[in-house]
Amino acid sequence: MDTFFGWVRGIACYLLLVSLLMLLLPSEQYKKYMKLATGLVLILLVIGPALRLLGLEDKVSEYYNSFQQLIPAEGAEIPEAELEQEAAEAAVRAYESWIRQKSSELAEAAGYQVTRMETELSEEKETLGELKRLYLRVRTAPKDERLVEPVIISSGTGGKASAESLGVRSLKRRLAEAFSLEEQAVLIEEGK
Repeated sequence: MDTFFGWVRGIACYLLLVSLLMLLLPSEQYKKYMKLATGLVLILLVIGPALRLLGLEDKVSEYYNSFQQLIPAEGAEIPEAELEQEAAEAAVRAYESWIRQKSSELAEAAGYQVTRMETELSEEKETLGELKRLYLRVRTAPKDERLVEPVIISSGTGGKASAESLGVRSLKRRLAEAFSLEEQAVLIEEGK
């Protein structure tokens, strides 16, 4: 019976201590974190005797110790260079995905469908991920998918200007502006 009263006394003391800590917290924003942490400890206090009765205390302790081994010890070297490299690579992949999406949107707005796209990004540490070159292979979108009909402008007596070459030049200019590139760094091949 003393064990039971000791268990109840321990829980009561813990709850008093927790409520005192909650009153002393400087800000409301910390209360939810404190409630989570103290709630987990309370659960362990409540189920502790049941674990001892069922002989599971050693098993729980074993799980806890195996989990502790997964967490690096204090003072252990965390491979920061690897973490930085992974973060940089993830950022570059996200940027490349955005470039592809934006390029496709601009091409569609100009009446083209992108059939192939290649990007060349800088791999140097100082300019990592900077777009150096953009290559697109496009084809004229079917009439029902075009947002704007192309306007054919010819120079009268001089050479004939085709709608495709004007459209490609316009798209090239828009892509160069969108990605802060020189027009020579944007290559567009028109095909089927």
